[in-house]
Amino acid sequence: MAESYTDVDLTGYNWGGLTQLSRDLPTFSHDEPGRYLLEFGIFNSSGDLVPTNNVDSVHLRLDDTSDLVVMGFMPTHNTQDPTAPYYYGNDAVAAVVENQGNTTITGSSMTMTVSDVLGNLDTQQTCSLPTLTPGASHQCLFDLDFTGVDRRISVTIPIDLGLWNDVNPEDNEVTQSGVDIEVGPIRASISQSNSNGIYTTAETMTLVARTAETAAGPLNYTWKIDGVFDLLPGWHGAVVEVPVANYDLGQHTIALIVRDGMGYSESEFLTITILHHTDIDGGAAYTGEGLSVNEAVLVHEESLPLLGLNYGIGNGKAPLMIHSFGLEAPASSDEDVELIEMDIQFNLSELLPANINPETVELRFLPAMNSTTWGFVAPPNEVTVHDDGTIDVTLRENAILLFIGVLPMPEVNLEDVRLERRPEGHLEVLWNATGDVENPYLSGWNIYKLAVPVGSSTYFPSPEASSNPSFWEDFTESTFVATTDISNDRWYDDEPLPTGTCASYLVAPANRAGDPDLFRLNVTDGEQGVPGLFCADAIPPVLTVSNLRATSTFSNDTSCHERTGNWDRCYDVRVSWIWPDHEPEGEVSWDLYRVEVNPNGLDLRALMPIESNMQAVPGEEGVFTTNGTQDESIRPYRVFYYVLTPTDAVGNDNPVVIAQNSVRLYIEDQWWAYNQHLIPEPEPEPEPPLGSPWVGKFVDGMSNDSLFQTALGVLLLVFVMVAIGLPVLNRRHRRLKRIVAARIRQQETQNVAEEFDDFF
Repeated sequence: MAESYTDVDLTGYNWGGLTQLSRDLPTFSHDEPGRYLLEFGIFNSSGDLVPTNNVDSVHLRLDDTSDLVVMGFMPTHNTQDPTAPYYYGNDAVAAVVENQGNTTITGSSMTMTVSDVLGNLDTQQTCSLPTLTPGASHQCLFDLDFTGVDRRISVTIPIDLGLWNDVNPEDNEVTQSGVDIEVGPIRASISQSNSNGIYTTAETMTLVARTAETAAGPLNYTWKIDGVFDLLPGWHGAVVEVPVANYDLGQHTIALIVRDGMGYSESEFLTITILHHTDIDGGAAYTGEGLSVNEAVLVHEESLPLLGLNYGIGNGKAPLMIHSFGLEAPASSDEDVELIEMDIQFNLSELLPANINPETVELRFLPAMNSTTWGFVAPPNEVTVHDDGTIDVTLRENAILLFIGVLPMPEVNLEDVRLERRPEGHLEVLWNATGDVENPYLSGWNIYKLAVPVGSSTYFPSPEASSNPSFWEDFTESTFVATTDISNDRWYDDEPLPTGTCASYLVAPANRAGDPDLFRLNVTDGEQGVPGLFCADAIPPVLTVSNLRATSTFSNDTSCHERTGNWDRCYDVRVSWIWPDHEPEGEVSWDLYRVEVNPNGLDLRALMPIESNMQAVPGEEGVFTTNGTQDESIRPYRVFYYVLTPTDAVGNDNPVVIAQNSVRLYIEDQWWAYNQHLIPEPEPEPEPPLGSPWVGKFVDGMSNDSLFQTALGVLLLVFVMVAIGLPVLNRRHRRLKRIVAARIRQQETQNVAEEFDDFF
């Protein structure tokens, strides 16, 4: 009798009824085999009302027999058919052993022996068995590294199992005779990662060599491309992975050559096509790829809809975005890329502003980026709109995509719209804008203008007058004058208002088509601070100063001479006057000009003032000073005119000189007045020659005066010419008298002869 107890104190345990108390039984062991009754339970207790159910029992059989059984063996290529043939190769035979005893077997082995009909041994292989507990089994694999017919295969395990012997040695061996060991067919084939055989330069191609299980291993794999080139140099595995970009574009033939362990080989061929992959990467907004037969580059352009143009979308939708996609040959090539397709997925939440509902977005085609004539997407191109806010586009030609959808007007507020007068009758509109002014679908601010005579009742009313767009359309239909960029907060009206004409302005944000948002407009105020007419000011001021004077003084300052090295630059100029009253409309500022000609009636518009924007204090003296050190033009014997011109609060100035606002200044040479002592005393004059001043002057002229010397020379030359010419003339005169007398006598003789002829 073997016993083992574990005492448990159950005092304090709250159990019973549906509550169970579980405890592990104590460890039981016995050194002799046989059949035993095992009793367990509560052997000692007190207060138990039914003690008969405190103990239970089971029958046990203690057995230490050892029995390993060879369950059989079969070809590994077909474990279901016991008549299947055996083929040459590694792991060609599978044998199974099972521990059917009641002891754990350690360190045993299983042996396969193959021999011919004469008992000659072909091969013998042993497989070490792991530790086998009762009921465990193990499979051993054996190689068939030869071929032959009518062979006997025997698989055995030893009878001696260490501490015990096998009680059933007859089941320790299984034998099969008449076995033929053949070379199995290779049946090579290729499976590829893309079943259609089309790859892009962005992919990695995976090829797997498939062979029959009966192929005689070990197998060797050789991969070739286009005949003689290694697909992957040095690689002979069954699986090959290569980047497709390593090979040229176009069609290629891949060859697989499988050689088995017996030296037999079998080839398989596969044709693939490599297309050029062009990446289309727009970040989070869109991604995709382009496929082409030849090398290509992506040409992409995007823009917002053209400003000021109406695309005529209709149905409450507006153009949102334009994207152009195309594949073109690189700069180094001029061949056609032969586009196959571009697959692009757009993420609308990233592509478009957040205030656009993706469910309203559609796609249209444009013939050009600058065109507004759109068309629908038609085959061979495809568009698929998904509920998740994405759009898939397949383009089989270069295309320009126009995204359309419902475009809410941006939330902007126009405040403090006001007018300020500018010179010459101009007005400037100013405003403050808040809200979504950075929205790309705001093109700018539309400006509308009503110009009417003073006292008219026509002007832009308050925005609170009506919220009906038709009401404001009547006002804006014919009053549009300009549009300005959305970043501006003012607009200058280039067209001046004539005197007697006033204006009212309306400002409204506009979309990219130029259409105003009539719900967010605002208008300018009039003279009284409420919507109405506002008049300009084009009249220049006509004011004159009084007591205008200009003086110059010589400083006789040694330090000035030391600085400049010239006493002519040591003169000071002072111009002074008395300021007049300002205009009733506002304060007047003044400019001071200096000219060197009489400025009366002169227009000073083209000149620069020497002092500008001088602020006047009515009744007080205004002063301008300068000196030759500051201004090199301040020198003796110079004449200047100093002119004052007024500019009113608006900026209107009067460039035409008013005589009362002009003063003349002549800078006299005052240096000698301070330096009389430097004038030298004149030397006494010498006695004239012969005591005659006239002779002295004559002698001085002959010796010093070049003009006198020239005149004297001319006089002497004339005298000599007269002295020589008079006798010659006298001789010629006497001869002439003789000739004349002779001619007179000859004439008289002829006359007497004629008289006698007449007489007779």
